[in-house]
Amino acid sequence: MHKLKYLFTLISMIWLTACGPKTGSSGNPVSWIDAPLDGMVLPLATYNIVAHASDPTDIFQIEISVNDTVIGTIAGSGVLFNASQAWTPSAPAEYLIRARGMNSGGNWSDYAVVHVNIYDVLSQTPASLTT
Repeated sequence: MHKLKYLFTLISMIWLTACGPKTGSSGNPVSWIDAPLDGMVLPLATYNIVAHASDPTDIFQIEISVNDTVIGTIAGSGVLFNASQAWTPSAPAEYLIRARGMNSGGNWSDYAVVHVNIYDVLSQTPASLTT
């Protein structure tokens, strides 16, 4: 029983360390994108981009951009803040999605970056149906 308790404590400490507030090496906040993942292929339809930012002093906002155009600035509060922004791609193409967070001191995180490819479901047939 003692070994099981030790193992549970160890796993809990690792989980709390991994999920807790973080700062970058420069002391700025840290941001990341949970959805979509880098390299995903998505249909030409509305998609909810999900981003997070973390900073021990408090996150003030998260900014989400697509191909260098800001599509949303989501205000928030907390050492770990998540944001969701609906996005409808204009055409089938490759897109660059970026997100960054600002802490209460006005410091921005580095950009979190993902690349996605959008295809038009009506004009393309999945490869599995052509074989």
